[in-house]
Amino acid sequence: MSTPNAEPQVKNHEWNKTMTSATDAASAISEMSGHAAGAVGEVVTGAATAIGEGADRLTASTGQRIQALGSAMGDCSPKSGLLGDASQAMAETVKRGGRYLERAKMSGSSAAVTELIRQHPIASMLTGVAAGFLIARALKD
Repeated sequence: MSTPNAEPQVKNHEWNKTMTSATDAASAISEMSGHAAGAVGEVVTGAATAIGEGADRLTASTGQRIQALGSAMGDCSPKSGLLGDASQAMAETVKRGGRYLERAKMSGSSAAVTELIRQHPIASMLTGVAAGFLIARALKD
């Protein structure tokens, strides 16, 4: 009579053991995917920071060139009279715009993009891959 009761206990023990193994495996997979997403986020964040710094340098350089253009406009245009006043005012406006661009940093924008990438690393990576694919297709044609 002890045989019928022993069989369900063995099955329950095996079932519990299997459930514990499955739970442990699921937990390990979840932890690994979390680490992978974090690593992807760090790589993408580094890339976004580098792009932001490059954009800052490019903006400053463009601002310097626009200032030089404004200076050249002021040097080459008449200095007096109605036309001179208008051309000098335009040259000064162009120089002010160049100074603004030189001082403006895109890093505020890149900080927002970096935060967005940190919040959604996998979607950001897929967006980058899709953009690269579309650029490659456009350049191929």
